Amino acid sequence: MSRQIVLDGSLQRLVNFDDPPPVAEGLWALVVGRVVDEETDRPITGNLIVSTAAVGVTPRVGGDGGFALAGRPWLIFPPLAAASYLLTATVTADGYLPADVAITVPIAQRHLTAPAPAPGSAVITLDSVAQLSAGQLLAIGPVAGAERARIRHLGPGAMQVTLDGGLFLPHALGDPVVADAWTPVDIGILTLRRDVTVLRGRTMRRDPITNTDSPVAGALISVTDFWTSLADVRAGLPGRMTTPNPALRMFAATLTPGVTTRRSVGPGQVASRTLAPTAPPDDRRLVSATVRGQTSFRISDRSSIAPAALLRLNPERSEATETVTVTTVTGYAPADGPGDISTALPLYGSHAAGTRVVPVTESAVQPAAALRRDVRAGDRVLFVDDLTNLPDGADVAISDGVTPQEYQGLRRLEATSDAGGYFALPPIHRVAALSIVTTAPLLTPVLLTVRPDYTVREHLIDVVFA
Repeated sequence: MSRQIVLDGSLQRLVNFDDPPPVAEGLWALVVGRVVDEETDRPITGNLIVSTAAVGVTPRVGGDGGFALAGRPWLIFPPLAAASYLLTATVTADGYLPADVAITVPIAQRHLTAPAPAPGSAVITLDSVAQLSAGQLLAIGPVAGAERARIRHLGPGAMQVTLDGGLFLPHALGDPVVADAWTPVDIGILTLRRDVTVLRGRTMRRDPITNTDSPVAGALISVTDFWTSLADVRAGLPGRMTTPNPALRMFAATLTPGVTTRRSVGPGQVASRTLAPTAPPDDRRLVSATVRGQTSFRISDRSSIAPAALLRLNPERSEATETVTVTTVTGYAPADGPGDISTALPLYGSHAAGTRVVPVTESAVQPAAALRRDVRAGDRVLFVDDLTNLPDGADVAISDGVTPQEYQGLRRLEATSDAGGYFALPPIHRVAALSIVTTAPLLTPVLLTVRPDYTVREHLIDVVFA
Protein backbone atom coordinates (compact mmCIF):
# COMPACT_ATOMS: atom_id res chain seq x y z
CA MET A 1 0.00 0.00 0.00
CA SER A 2 1.44 3.40 -1.01
CA ARG A 3 0.57 6.90 0.19
CA GLN A 4 0.21 9.86 -2.17
CA ILE A 5 -0.98 13.45 -1.84
CA VAL A 6 -3.95 14.06 -4.13
CA LEU A 7 -5.29 17.54 -4.94
CA ASP A 8 -9.08 17.72 -4.54
CA GLY A 9 -9.95 21.23 -5.66
CA SER A 10 -8.28 23.48 -3.10
CA LEU A 11 -7.76 20.59 -0.68
CA GLN A 12 -4.80 18.27 -0.33
CA ARG A 13 -5.70 14.73 0.65
CA LEU A 14 -3.32 11.96 1.79
CA VAL A 15 -4.59 8.79 0.08
CA ASN A 16 -3.55 5.19 0.71
CA PHE A 17 -3.72 3.40 -2.65
CA ASP A 18 -4.12 -0.39 -2.77
CA ASP A 19 -1.21 -2.24 -4.27
CA PRO A 20 -1.93 -3.63 -7.73
CA PRO A 21 -3.08 -7.27 -7.60
CA PRO A 22 -0.45 -9.92 -8.35
CA VAL A 23 0.00 -10.61 -12.04
CA ALA A 24 -0.26 -14.36 -11.38
CA GLU A 25 -3.66 -13.90 -9.72
CA GLY A 26 -5.10 -12.49 -12.93
CA LEU A 27 -6.78 -14.57 -15.63
CA TRP A 28 -4.24 -16.49 -17.72
CA ALA A 29 -3.99 -19.39 -20.09
CA LEU A 30 -2.59 -22.10 -17.84
CA VAL A 31 -2.10 -24.62 -20.65
CA VAL A 32 -2.27 -24.21 -24.43
CA GLY A 33 -2.20 -26.78 -27.21
CA ARG A 34 -3.51 -27.69 -30.65
CA VAL A 35 -5.56 -30.72 -31.66
CA VAL A 36 -5.02 -32.39 -35.04
CA ASP A 37 -6.21 -35.52 -36.82
CA GLU A 38 -3.63 -38.30 -36.50
CA GLU A 39 -3.96 -39.46 -40.12
CA THR A 40 -4.31 -36.14 -41.95
CA ASP A 41 -2.33 -33.87 -39.57
CA ARG A 42 -5.06 -31.26 -40.06
CA PRO A 43 -6.62 -29.25 -37.22
CA ILE A 44 -9.88 -30.64 -35.88
CA THR A 45 -12.42 -27.88 -36.30
CA GLY A 46 -15.66 -29.75 -35.69
CA ASN A 47 -17.36 -30.22 -32.36
CA LEU A 48 -14.14 -30.08 -30.33
CA ILE A 49 -14.72 -30.26 -26.58
CA VAL A 50 -12.12 -29.91 -23.83
CA SER A 51 -13.21 -30.72 -20.28
CA THR A 52 -11.54 -30.85 -16.88
CA ALA A 53 -12.63 -31.51 -13.31
CA ALA A 54 -10.07 -29.06 -11.90
CA VAL A 55 -11.70 -26.38 -9.77
CA GLY A 56 -11.29 -22.86 -11.14
CA VAL A 57 -10.08 -24.00 -14.58
CA THR A 58 -12.12 -23.05 -17.65
CA PRO A 59 -11.51 -24.69 -21.05
CA ARG A 60 -11.43 -22.45 -24.13
CA VAL A 61 -11.50 -23.79 -27.71
CA GLY A 62 -10.47 -21.91 -30.86
CA GLY A 63 -11.56 -22.40 -34.45
CA ASP A 64 -8.25 -23.81 -35.68
CA GLY A 65 -7.99 -26.74 -33.28
CA GLY A 66 -6.30 -24.61 -30.65
CA PHE A 67 -7.39 -24.81 -27.04
CA ALA A 68 -6.47 -23.42 -23.65
CA LEU A 69 -7.18 -24.19 -20.03
CA ALA A 70 -7.66 -20.81 -18.39
CA GLY A 71 -7.61 -19.74 -14.77
CA ARG A 72 -5.89 -17.66 -12.11
CA PRO A 73 -2.54 -19.43 -11.59
CA TRP A 74 -1.68 -18.55 -7.99
CA LEU A 75 -5.25 -19.18 -6.82
CA ILE A 76 -5.39 -22.62 -8.47
CA PHE A 77 -1.77 -23.64 -7.87
CA PRO A 78 -0.56 -22.13 -4.56
CA PRO A 79 2.99 -21.19 -5.53
CA LEU A 80 4.71 -22.00 -2.24
CA ALA A 81 2.99 -25.35 -1.59
CA ALA A 82 4.57 -27.45 -4.36
CA ALA A 83 7.16 -27.29 -7.12
CA SER A 84 4.64 -28.59 -9.67
CA TYR A 85 1.00 -29.61 -10.05
CA LEU A 86 -0.78 -32.19 -12.20
CA LEU A 87 -3.65 -30.94 -14.33
CA THR A 88 -5.82 -33.46 -16.20
CA ALA A 89 -8.23 -32.90 -19.06
CA THR A 90 -10.19 -34.88 -21.64
CA VAL A 91 -10.35 -33.87 -25.30
CA THR A 92 -13.20 -35.17 -27.47
CA ALA A 93 -14.57 -34.53 -30.94
CA ASP A 94 -17.29 -36.10 -33.07
CA GLY A 95 -16.00 -39.25 -34.75
CA TYR A 96 -12.84 -39.45 -32.62
CA LEU A 97 -11.82 -41.41 -29.56
CA PRO A 98 -11.51 -39.33 -26.38
CA ALA A 99 -7.96 -38.48 -25.33
CA ASP A 100 -7.06 -38.06 -21.67
CA VAL A 101 -4.24 -35.59 -21.10
CA ALA A 102 -2.12 -35.24 -17.96
CA ILE A 103 -0.08 -32.03 -17.86
CA THR A 104 2.60 -31.22 -15.32
CA VAL A 105 2.40 -27.52 -14.47
CA PRO A 106 5.76 -26.36 -13.05
CA ILE A 107 6.08 -23.61 -10.46
CA ALA A 108 9.25 -21.57 -10.88
CA GLN A 109 10.39 -21.83 -7.29
CA ARG A 110 13.76 -20.51 -6.17
CA HIS A 111 15.06 -20.80 -2.60
CA LEU A 112 16.60 -18.81 0.19
CA THR A 113 20.31 -19.45 0.70
CA ALA A 114 22.81 -18.36 3.34
CA PRO A 115 22.84 -16.09 5.14
CA ALA A 116 19.35 -16.70 6.52
CA PRO A 117 17.37 -13.43 6.62
CA ALA A 118 16.10 -12.11 9.95
CA PRO A 119 12.82 -10.26 10.49
CA GLY A 120 13.33 -6.65 9.45
CA SER A 121 16.04 -7.52 6.94
CA ALA A 122 15.63 -5.92 3.52
CA VAL A 123 18.17 -8.15 1.74
CA ILE A 124 17.65 -11.82 0.87
CA THR A 125 20.02 -14.21 -0.89
CA LEU A 126 18.59 -16.64 -3.46
CA ASP A 127 19.87 -19.58 -5.46
CA SER A 128 18.82 -17.75 -8.65
CA VAL A 129 17.91 -14.18 -9.59
CA ALA A 130 17.27 -14.95 -13.26
CA GLN A 131 14.36 -12.99 -14.78
CA LEU A 132 13.79 -10.94 -11.62
CA SER A 133 13.31 -7.19 -11.93
CA ALA A 134 12.72 -4.13 -9.75
CA GLY A 135 9.10 -3.67 -8.72
CA GLN A 136 8.29 -7.37 -9.06
CA LEU A 137 6.33 -9.05 -6.27
CA LEU A 138 7.82 -12.06 -4.48
CA ALA A 139 5.93 -14.72 -2.53
CA ILE A 140 8.25 -15.92 0.25
CA GLY A 141 7.70 -19.17 2.16
CA PRO A 142 7.18 -21.27 4.12
CA VAL A 143 3.46 -21.84 3.53
CA ALA A 144 2.63 -21.51 7.23
CA GLY A 145 4.56 -18.24 7.53
CA ALA A 146 4.30 -16.79 4.05
CA GLU A 147 4.57 -13.14 3.18
CA ARG A 148 4.89 -11.03 0.06
CA ALA A 149 7.34 -8.25 -0.68
CA ARG A 150 8.33 -6.18 -3.70
CA ILE A 151 11.82 -5.94 -5.12
CA ARG A 152 13.36 -2.49 -4.70
CA HIS A 153 16.41 -3.43 -6.74
CA LEU A 154 18.70 -6.36 -7.47
CA GLY A 155 21.81 -6.60 -5.30
CA PRO A 156 23.90 -5.54 -3.52
CA GLY A 157 25.45 -9.01 -3.97
CA ALA A 158 25.45 -11.16 -7.11
CA MET A 159 22.61 -13.42 -5.92
CA GLN A 160 20.91 -10.93 -3.63
CA VAL A 161 17.70 -8.93 -3.80
CA THR A 162 16.83 -5.81 -1.82
CA LEU A 163 13.20 -5.66 -0.77
CA ASP A 164 10.98 -2.63 -0.43
CA GLY A 165 10.20 -2.40 3.30
CA GLY A 166 12.00 -5.56 4.44
CA LEU A 167 10.68 -8.79 5.95
CA PHE A 168 8.19 -9.06 8.79
CA LEU A 169 8.40 -12.82 9.49
CA PRO A 170 11.24 -15.29 10.12
CA HIS A 171 12.37 -17.50 7.21
CA ALA A 172 14.71 -20.47 7.04
CA LEU A 173 17.31 -21.53 4.52
CA GLY A 174 15.68 -23.47 1.69
CA ASP A 175 12.29 -21.77 2.00
CA PRO A 176 10.70 -21.31 -1.44
CA VAL A 177 10.48 -17.95 -3.18
CA VAL A 178 8.28 -17.44 -6.25
CA ALA A 179 8.25 -14.36 -8.47
CA ASP A 180 4.95 -12.87 -9.61
CA ALA A 181 4.92 -13.95 -13.25
CA TRP A 182 3.30 -16.62 -15.39
CA THR A 183 4.13 -18.49 -18.58
CA PRO A 184 1.51 -20.87 -20.02
CA VAL A 185 2.51 -24.51 -20.45
CA ASP A 186 2.52 -25.30 -24.19
CA ILE A 187 1.88 -29.01 -24.75
CA GLY A 188 2.24 -28.61 -28.52
CA ILE A 189 0.31 -30.91 -30.84
CA LEU A 190 -2.23 -33.38 -29.47
CA THR A 191 -3.37 -36.00 -31.99
CA LEU A 192 -6.85 -37.46 -31.87
CA ARG A 193 -7.57 -40.89 -33.28
CA ARG A 194 -10.57 -41.72 -35.40
CA ASP A 195 -13.11 -44.15 -34.04
CA VAL A 196 -13.07 -47.59 -35.66
CA THR A 197 -14.80 -48.60 -38.84
CA VAL A 198 -15.41 -52.10 -40.23
CA LEU A 199 -14.55 -52.91 -43.84
CA ARG A 200 -17.41 -55.12 -44.94
CA GLY A 201 -18.40 -56.38 -48.36
CA ARG A 202 -18.94 -59.27 -50.74
CA THR A 203 -16.73 -61.30 -53.05
CA MET A 204 -18.28 -61.89 -56.48
CA ARG A 205 -17.29 -63.37 -59.84
CA ARG A 206 -18.32 -61.67 -63.06
CA ASP A 207 -19.45 -63.91 -65.95
CA PRO A 208 -18.57 -61.92 -69.10
CA ILE A 209 -20.87 -64.01 -71.27
CA THR A 210 -24.07 -63.58 -69.26
CA ASN A 211 -22.91 -60.32 -67.65
CA THR A 212 -24.01 -61.61 -64.24
CA ASP A 213 -22.30 -61.85 -60.86
CA SER A 214 -22.23 -64.86 -58.57
CA PRO A 215 -20.89 -65.03 -54.99
CA VAL A 216 -17.46 -66.52 -54.32
CA ALA A 217 -17.31 -68.50 -51.08
CA GLY A 218 -14.08 -69.18 -49.22
CA ALA A 219 -12.17 -66.21 -50.63
CA LEU A 220 -9.38 -64.93 -48.39
CA ILE A 221 -9.30 -61.16 -47.87
CA SER A 222 -6.00 -59.98 -46.36
CA VAL A 223 -4.39 -56.64 -45.55
CA THR A 224 -0.94 -56.78 -47.10
CA ASP A 225 0.19 -53.22 -46.41
CA PHE A 226 -0.94 -49.95 -44.85
CA TRP A 227 0.02 -46.29 -44.50
CA THR A 228 -0.33 -44.44 -41.22
CA SER A 229 -0.64 -40.92 -42.63
CA LEU A 230 -2.19 -39.29 -45.65
CA ALA A 231 1.09 -37.47 -46.30
CA ASP A 232 2.86 -40.82 -46.81
CA VAL A 233 0.18 -41.90 -49.28
CA ARG A 234 0.45 -38.69 -51.31
CA ALA A 235 4.24 -38.86 -51.30
CA GLY A 236 4.15 -42.39 -52.73
CA LEU A 237 6.18 -43.80 -49.85
CA PRO A 238 6.28 -47.56 -49.20
CA GLY A 239 3.70 -48.94 -46.79
CA ARG A 240 4.68 -49.75 -43.24
CA MET A 241 4.59 -53.53 -43.76
CA THR A 242 6.91 -53.42 -46.78
CA THR A 243 9.18 -50.45 -46.10
CA PRO A 244 12.86 -51.33 -46.66
CA ASN A 245 13.75 -49.57 -43.40
CA PRO A 246 13.49 -52.20 -40.62
CA ALA A 247 13.18 -49.49 -37.96
CA LEU A 248 9.94 -48.25 -39.57
CA ARG A 249 8.47 -51.64 -40.47
CA MET A 250 5.38 -52.62 -38.50
CA PHE A 251 2.36 -54.90 -38.58
CA ALA A 252 -1.17 -54.28 -37.33
CA ALA A 253 -3.78 -56.37 -35.53
CA THR A 254 -7.15 -55.65 -33.94
CA LEU A 255 -7.75 -55.99 -30.20
CA THR A 256 -10.89 -57.01 -28.33
CA PRO A 257 -12.32 -55.37 -26.31
CA GLY A 258 -9.76 -52.53 -26.48
CA VAL A 259 -6.88 -50.95 -24.59
CA THR A 260 -7.56 -49.47 -21.14
CA THR A 261 -4.12 -48.05 -20.29
CA ARG A 262 -1.49 -46.00 -22.11
CA ARG A 263 1.67 -47.87 -23.18
CA SER A 264 4.73 -46.41 -24.88
CA VAL A 265 7.11 -47.60 -27.55
CA GLY A 266 10.27 -48.92 -25.94
CA PRO A 267 9.08 -50.71 -22.81
CA GLY A 268 5.75 -51.68 -24.38
CA GLN A 269 5.47 -55.27 -25.63
CA VAL A 270 2.86 -57.87 -26.53
CA ALA A 271 3.03 -61.63 -25.97
CA SER A 272 0.65 -64.47 -26.74
CA ARG A 273 -0.89 -66.30 -23.77
CA THR A 274 -3.03 -69.40 -23.39
CA LEU A 275 -5.96 -68.60 -21.10
CA ALA A 276 -8.00 -71.67 -20.19
CA PRO A 277 -11.08 -71.91 -17.93
CA THR A 278 -10.47 -73.70 -14.66
CA ALA A 279 -12.03 -77.13 -14.23
CA PRO A 280 -14.72 -78.03 -13.46
CA PRO A 281 -16.81 -75.31 -15.17
CA ASP A 282 -18.69 -73.09 -12.73
CA ASP A 283 -21.54 -70.63 -13.00
CA ARG A 284 -20.44 -67.46 -11.25
CA ARG A 285 -22.33 -64.29 -12.12
CA LEU A 286 -22.14 -60.55 -11.68
CA VAL A 287 -24.46 -59.58 -8.84
CA SER A 288 -24.97 -56.07 -10.24
CA ALA A 289 -24.28 -54.28 -13.49
CA THR A 290 -20.92 -52.63 -14.15
CA VAL A 291 -20.03 -49.60 -16.25
CA ARG A 292 -16.97 -48.73 -18.26
CA GLY A 293 -14.06 -47.54 -16.12
CA GLN A 294 -15.03 -49.40 -12.94
CA THR A 295 -12.25 -51.09 -10.99
CA SER A 296 -14.47 -53.29 -8.83
CA PHE A 297 -17.57 -55.46 -9.09
CA ARG A 298 -19.58 -57.90 -7.00
CA ILE A 299 -19.61 -61.59 -7.85
CA SER A 300 -22.06 -64.31 -6.77
CA ASP A 301 -19.36 -66.78 -5.63
CA ARG A 302 -15.89 -65.72 -4.48
CA SER A 303 -14.57 -69.20 -3.61
CA SER A 304 -11.07 -70.07 -4.89
CA ILE A 305 -10.50 -66.50 -6.09
CA ALA A 306 -7.38 -64.84 -4.72
CA PRO A 307 -5.28 -61.78 -5.58
CA ALA A 308 -3.48 -62.16 -8.95
CA ALA A 309 -6.20 -64.52 -10.23
CA LEU A 310 -7.58 -63.93 -13.73
CA LEU A 311 -11.32 -63.61 -14.37
CA ARG A 312 -13.01 -63.55 -17.76
CA LEU A 313 -16.27 -61.61 -18.02
CA ASN A 314 -18.89 -62.30 -20.68
CA PRO A 315 -17.06 -65.27 -22.25
CA GLU A 316 -19.99 -66.11 -24.56
CA ARG A 317 -19.76 -62.80 -26.47
CA SER A 318 -16.43 -62.55 -28.27
CA GLU A 319 -16.88 -58.84 -29.03
CA ALA A 320 -17.56 -57.98 -25.36
CA THR A 321 -15.47 -60.45 -23.37
CA GLU A 322 -12.62 -59.08 -21.27
CA THR A 323 -10.12 -60.58 -18.87
CA VAL A 324 -9.12 -58.81 -15.65
CA THR A 325 -6.53 -59.35 -12.94
CA VAL A 326 -7.81 -59.51 -9.35
CA THR A 327 -6.10 -57.34 -6.73
CA THR A 328 -8.36 -57.89 -3.69
CA VAL A 329 -11.26 -60.15 -2.70
CA THR A 330 -13.55 -59.36 0.23
CA GLY A 331 -16.72 -60.92 1.58
CA TYR A 332 -18.41 -62.55 4.56
CA ALA A 333 -18.94 -66.22 5.42
CA PRO A 334 -19.53 -68.70 3.88
CA ALA A 335 -16.43 -69.00 1.67
CA ASP A 336 -18.54 -69.62 -1.44
CA GLY A 337 -20.76 -66.60 -0.78
CA PRO A 338 -20.84 -63.34 -2.74
CA GLY A 339 -17.74 -61.18 -2.74
CA ASP A 340 -16.38 -57.85 -3.91
CA ILE A 341 -13.59 -58.01 -6.47
CA SER A 342 -11.11 -55.20 -7.13
CA THR A 343 -9.17 -55.21 -10.40
CA ALA A 344 -5.72 -53.99 -11.39
CA LEU A 345 -7.05 -51.98 -14.35
CA PRO A 346 -10.44 -50.44 -15.18
CA LEU A 347 -13.06 -52.34 -17.14
CA TYR A 348 -13.16 -51.49 -20.84
CA GLY A 349 -16.89 -52.09 -21.28
CA SER A 350 -20.17 -52.26 -19.40
CA HIS A 351 -21.68 -55.58 -18.32
CA ALA A 352 -25.22 -56.42 -17.22
CA ALA A 353 -26.15 -58.04 -13.94
CA GLY A 354 -26.10 -61.82 -14.38
CA THR A 355 -23.14 -61.78 -16.77
CA ARG A 356 -21.03 -64.92 -16.42
CA VAL A 357 -17.62 -64.63 -14.76
CA VAL A 358 -15.16 -67.47 -15.39
CA PRO A 359 -11.80 -67.97 -13.63
CA VAL A 360 -9.03 -68.71 -16.15
CA THR A 361 -5.43 -69.84 -15.85
CA GLU A 362 -2.48 -68.53 -17.84
CA SER A 363 0.12 -70.69 -19.56
CA ALA A 364 2.24 -71.13 -22.71
CA VAL A 365 3.95 -67.75 -22.78
CA GLN A 366 5.36 -66.97 -26.24
CA PRO A 367 8.22 -64.58 -27.16
CA ALA A 368 7.05 -60.97 -27.07
CA ALA A 369 6.71 -58.52 -29.95
CA ALA A 370 7.66 -54.87 -29.43
CA LEU A 371 5.21 -52.01 -29.82
CA ARG A 372 5.91 -49.82 -32.85
CA ARG A 373 3.36 -47.12 -31.97
CA ASP A 374 2.14 -45.89 -28.61
CA VAL A 375 -1.27 -47.06 -27.47
CA ARG A 376 -3.69 -45.27 -25.18
CA ALA A 377 -7.06 -45.96 -23.62
CA GLY A 378 -9.69 -46.76 -26.24
CA ASP A 379 -7.33 -48.00 -28.96
CA ARG A 380 -8.54 -51.05 -30.88
CA VAL A 381 -5.54 -51.57 -33.17
CA LEU A 382 -2.05 -52.61 -32.14
CA PHE A 383 1.14 -51.96 -34.13
CA VAL A 384 4.10 -54.28 -33.49
CA ASP A 385 7.42 -55.20 -35.07
CA ASP A 386 6.45 -58.84 -35.72
CA LEU A 387 3.25 -60.93 -35.82
CA THR A 388 4.98 -64.32 -36.04
CA ASN A 389 4.19 -65.30 -32.45
CA LEU A 390 0.80 -63.55 -32.36
CA PRO A 391 -1.60 -65.91 -34.17
CA ASP A 392 -5.11 -64.96 -35.20
CA GLY A 393 -7.59 -65.48 -32.36
CA ALA A 394 -4.91 -65.56 -29.66
CA ASP A 395 -5.16 -64.08 -26.18
CA VAL A 396 -2.34 -61.60 -25.65
CA ALA A 397 -0.85 -59.74 -22.70
CA ILE A 398 0.28 -56.13 -23.15
CA SER A 399 2.90 -54.95 -20.67
CA ASP A 400 5.52 -52.27 -20.11
CA GLY A 401 7.15 -53.27 -16.83
CA VAL A 402 5.44 -50.45 -14.94
CA THR A 403 1.65 -50.59 -15.27
CA PRO A 404 -0.08 -53.94 -14.61
CA GLN A 405 -0.37 -55.95 -17.80
CA GLU A 406 -3.70 -56.20 -19.55
CA TYR A 407 -5.22 -59.02 -21.57
CA GLN A 408 -6.81 -58.69 -24.99
CA GLY A 409 -8.09 -60.90 -27.77
CA LEU A 410 -6.14 -60.46 -31.02
CA ARG A 411 -7.43 -60.66 -34.58
CA ARG A 412 -5.24 -60.38 -37.63
CA LEU A 413 -6.50 -58.15 -40.42
CA GLU A 414 -7.93 -60.90 -42.59
CA ALA A 415 -11.28 -62.56 -43.26
CA THR A 416 -12.83 -65.39 -45.28
CA SER A 417 -16.03 -64.95 -47.27
CA ASP A 418 -19.01 -67.11 -46.32
CA ALA A 419 -21.31 -69.15 -48.57
CA GLY A 420 -22.98 -65.99 -49.81
CA GLY A 421 -19.64 -64.29 -50.48
CA TYR A 422 -20.02 -61.92 -47.54
CA PHE A 423 -17.06 -60.94 -45.36
CA ALA A 424 -16.08 -58.45 -42.68
CA LEU A 425 -12.55 -57.52 -41.66
CA PRO A 426 -11.86 -56.81 -37.97
CA PRO A 427 -12.44 -53.21 -36.84
CA ILE A 428 -9.72 -50.81 -37.99
CA HIS A 429 -8.50 -47.30 -37.21
CA ARG A 430 -5.23 -45.32 -37.02
CA VAL A 431 -4.39 -46.06 -40.68
CA ALA A 432 -4.84 -43.68 -43.61
CA ALA A 433 -4.94 -46.32 -46.36
CA LEU A 434 -4.85 -50.10 -46.75
CA SER A 435 -3.61 -52.42 -49.46
CA ILE A 436 -5.97 -55.42 -49.59
CA VAL A 437 -5.45 -58.61 -51.59
CA THR A 438 -8.30 -61.06 -52.19
CA THR A 439 -7.53 -64.58 -53.37
CA ALA A 440 -9.66 -67.59 -54.27
CA PRO A 441 -8.79 -70.96 -55.87
CA LEU A 442 -8.42 -70.83 -59.67
CA LEU A 443 -9.15 -67.08 -59.77
CA THR A 444 -6.80 -64.17 -60.41
CA PRO A 445 -6.07 -62.26 -57.17
CA VAL A 446 -7.68 -58.84 -56.83
CA LEU A 447 -5.65 -55.96 -55.36
CA LEU A 448 -7.42 -52.94 -53.86
CA THR A 449 -6.13 -49.80 -52.16
CA VAL A 450 -8.74 -48.52 -49.72
CA ARG A 451 -8.86 -45.30 -47.74
CA PRO A 452 -11.16 -46.14 -44.80
CA ASP A 453 -14.13 -43.83 -44.31
CA TYR A 454 -14.09 -43.24 -40.57
CA THR A 455 -17.25 -41.15 -40.69
CA VAL A 456 -19.32 -44.35 -40.97
CA ARG A 457 -19.41 -47.43 -38.75
CA GLU A 458 -19.22 -49.76 -41.76
CA HIS A 459 -17.28 -49.04 -44.94
CA LEU A 460 -18.67 -51.18 -47.76
CA ILE A 461 -16.37 -52.60 -50.42
CA ASP A 462 -17.07 -55.23 -53.07
CA VAL A 463 -14.46 -57.48 -54.63
CA VAL A 464 -15.19 -58.70 -58.15
CA PHE A 465 -13.09 -61.44 -59.76
CA ALA A 466 -12.83 -61.25 -63.52
